Amino acid sequence: MRLQQLALFIAYAYSFFLIFETDQVAAGTTTGRTEVTGNQGKGNVLPEPPYCGGNNEEITLEPTLLTDPYTWMALLSYTNENGDDEFLCGGNLINQRYVLTVAHCVTNNLANKKLSKIRLGEYKLGEEKECKNGECNEKPLDLNIESIIAHPDYNSRSGHNDIALIRLAANVNFTDSIQPICLPLPETRVNLTGGEILTVAGWDPPQGNAKVKSHARATIVEHTDCAKEFQSHLKPILTSQICALGEVSKDTCGGDSANPLMRKVSKDHSDNWYLEGMSSLGYRCSSENFPVVYTRVADYVDWIQQIIKE
Repeated sequence: MRLQQLALFIAYAYSFFLIFETDQVAAGTTTGRTEVTGNQGKGNVLPEPPYCGGNNEEITLEPTLLTDPYTWMALLSYTNENGDDEFLCGGNLINQRYVLTVAHCVTNNLANKKLSKIRLGEYKLGEEKECKNGECNEKPLDLNIESIIAHPDYNSRSGHNDIALIRLAANVNFTDSIQPICLPLPETRVNLTGGEILTVAGWDPPQGNAKVKSHARATIVEHTDCAKEFQSHLKPILTSQICALGEVSKDTCGGDSANPLMRKVSKDHSDNWYLEGMSSLGYRCSSENFPVVYTRVADYVDWIQQIIKE
């Protein structure tokens, strides 16, 4: 009888240990860089609120020194023939393994430069560390690329279906400065109407020696009106594209394609950003008089989910 009682006690104690250990892992207990782990957007699924699109209390463990509300924005680094690197395009982290960008950044020959790295966690370009009152944020991460998947119907002449996925060489851990953005899934998709105000983000022109991530308002342009604007440029505008006018006297493009056009949703005491579009075409970046064309992300969610599940 005593042996049976002892065996039951050992089994109970071991079960309690496993539960405790699992809870500690799920909580993301780490040293150094603050990390968030778990099933909030692994490499083969898309995260949903509250695990995407914002610095929610449930996923933000410590406040960053320099507040960055757009922690999903990526930079695409290209290497030229001399071995020098330059950031020429942008992208958006959508889960632990994939960055969403535009196809023209990964399929066309960008002046004999090869896409080599993806940078995440960047806030101010030109400064190795961002510091305030003697304390510094974590350095940004430069990540290797495993594969690039451009949309099979991408047309470089028309700019249609200008979207691509970049699979990172390894999963990235979410931190205070690296988190994914939400995508407009069928149940959260909305019809954008003319005059609606969204937000576009990018890196401003240099302030001193650095470019700083910033944002501006973007006003949605009705599809028929936008199509007329682009007639003279022989660029037919499809419903899978979004047109928006930039904010007066603000430039958030910084030379980068795939800058995010975002919609903020407030629900259940949480604010989350959704990626509605990525900058694709535009002759006067962030102009208040001529629209920029964005790839409409909602039209490609099925394709995205198909690719990341493979």
